[in-house]
Amino acid sequence: MASEWFIPESEGTCVSSYSTRRFLYGFETWPIRAAELGRLQVFDSCCLRTMARVVWCQRISNEAVRKRVFGKTSLGSKIILSILNSVVIIFGLILIVVGVIVAWGTHLIVKIFDGTAQIYMQAIGQEKAHIVQLAIRQFGPIARPIGLLVFFLGLIVLGIAIFGCVGATCNNKLCLKIYVIILSVIVLFHIVLLIVHFSYPTLVMSPVRSVLERYVKEYKSIESGDATSVFLSMLMSSLHCCGVNGKEDFKKATQMSKTDEFMGVKVERLDFPLMCCKLNENFTIPNAQNCVDHPDDKNSNTKIGCAKVLEKYMVSIFNKILYGSLILLGFN
Repeated sequence: MASEWFIPESEGTCVSSYSTRRFLYGFETWPIRAAELGRLQVFDSCCLRTMARVVWCQRISNEAVRKRVFGKTSLGSKIILSILNSVVIIFGLILIVVGVIVAWGTHLIVKIFDGTAQIYMQAIGQEKAHIVQLAIRQFGPIARPIGLLVFFLGLIVLGIAIFGCVGATCNNKLCLKIYVIILSVIVLFHIVLLIVHFSYPTLVMSPVRSVLERYVKEYKSIESGDATSVFLSMLMSSLHCCGVNGKEDFKKATQMSKTDEFMGVKVERLDFPLMCCKLNENFTIPNAQNCVDHPDDKNSNTKIGCAKVLEKYMVSIFNKILYGSLILLGFN
């Protein structure tokens, strides 16, 4: 096709020793004659118009056609978009790492609970210290759904940012089409996720609630040294809550002891765990027996369910990540 448009002549005078122009296939440098320069420019414009599907009768300048083929995004915009997406890639990687730690990093979770663990070791006796370590590991089934959620959201954020970098730097039509298709799929997924999330905002809590209900049914006492009981006590004292929905849940705890002891204080006639009572700054329960016999809002957390507290945290985190990824989609 090139021979029909441009046939170099063997004779003539060179305009200059070398001329450099940008054509469809990149940058090339060769000797060029004055008589051939105009024909070469026409050939270049014809190819560009063919690629852009613009005929000569259309009143569109060759420069406009060139921008349509090679892209209109300025170098500055590409750099800004690439930097923005690079920052988001780092954020996505952080989410992935946090998700992995929460979902599978049990030994790291043990370190986080180290302060509370020491208090419970003192309460149940150093000879049962291993029970506290086992109790903390019971956090795994509760943390895993949260960790997986953060992990997959991190993957989505990372994917959007990577495709954003590709879209900012790639001028190839096929490359851009693939980018648009993938971005459209991600947008569709976000729309579905938003609909499901706002229709059923507590859906993310379903796995956690199931695990909590099982722990409540298996509860015995702190004094027993049972790992599940110790973990549930640690959770309730940390979140200032009681059971899944409140103290009534423990009517299903058929193995729960009617007596218990914590930090040298022994109580009787228990209808709910001792850790449903409020603790002071010294991590002790003032007038524990009165809390058990006459629980109210001042001395106990019996009306506050742990599911509600965890749900508040989880939905808040999920909303922030979801809205952040939507803002990122808007930039792309």
